Amino acid sequence: MSATLRGLAANLLAGARLALFLPVGRTAFRLDAAQLVLLAVVSSLVDVGVDWLRYGPDVVLDQAAFGSELTGFALLLLIATLLAWALGEAALVVALPIVVLSALPLLQLAHALPRVLAGDPERPEWIVEAVRWVLLA
Repeated sequence: MSATLRGLAANLLAGARLALFLPVGRTAFRLDAAQLVLLAVVSSLVDVGVDWLRYGPDVVLDQAAFGSELTGFALLLLIATLLAWALGEAALVVALPIVVLSALPLLQLAHALPRVLAGDPERPEWIVEAVRWVLLA
């Protein structure tokens, strides 16, 4: 179990480096089915946390969110499978979703930043707009 959690931490660290456009080696990621499932769960939990930050503690979890999360995960796996088939690289079926899901939590948190910054009435609006444009870029 501890090796799996160490692998998850290594994947999240490598994904954060990737999201920040820092160099990442091929061996920085741990590629196996357990990591794929754990990263999907982490991504879903970060989504819930980010929504809580955006909309406040009174937000209610909509049951349709489960379908949306599963659909996104299924599409990611479908694209990875098609690329693996087209390129003749079977390892892409697991590797591509792990790399994408590893980088996603940092981006999910970054998307909550404009909402958090906008909550301060003394903060100039141009800062919030600048953060939105940087995220878009």
